Amino acid sequence: MLQQKQYGLSMVRLIAMTSIILCHVAQYDGRIVCYYLNIGVWLFLFISGYLYGSKEIGDPISFYKKRLLRILVPYYMMLTIIVLVNLLHGERMTMKEVLSSFLCLQWYGTTIPNCGHLWYISCILFCYLITPILRWFACRNRDLPLFRKWIMLAFSILMLQIVYSLGGMKQATTSIVPYILGYFIASNSEKLKKYTGGGILSPAALQDSECIV
Repeated sequence: MLQQKQYGLSMVRLIAMTSIILCHVAQYDGRIVCYYLNIGVWLFLFISGYLYGSKEIGDPISFYKKRLLRILVPYYMMLTIIVLVNLLHGERMTMKEVLSSFLCLQWYGTTIPNCGHLWYISCILFCYLITPILRWFACRNRDLPLFRKWIMLAFSILMLQIVYSLGGMKQATTSIVPYILGYFIASNSEKLKKYTGGGILSPAALQDSECIV
């Protein structure tokens, strides 16, 4: 059963990756279908939230350190190379663009040339930032009826949409919704089992672990 679940996740990852590749090909040709193929990004975010919703975080500081080292070290190496290549080719870069890129603030629409697609780094870092908060919230409301949790989830998404409508953190508000949804499904998988006829929604190696965050 565990092997089947891991195979299922691998298949979803493959679909997401293929969708993103086709999205960029369609975008290069100026085809409107690229906006629909961009669903691959949201699939990856959903999977990330789904997997972290099944894990025990423990110490939030340790959680942050591990994720930052794993992501920022290769990110800064790549960013440095791109900056050097831009300089060699005479690309104009403003200090605002450089600082925005190195501080992972691409969500606000400012990044150095040839680096626009690295916005995903700032996106996933923000998702990791809120993960211990999601864990704390899930533990605090563990015994609530499932329908009340759905209402709370819908309210949270509505609030994010309002923030989006007001022009604040547009990339963030649209990107963290699939992550939160994936986390919600994984953290409530035991209660969702009876509605799915089994363990379809149960993440791999999910344990009914204690809430210690």
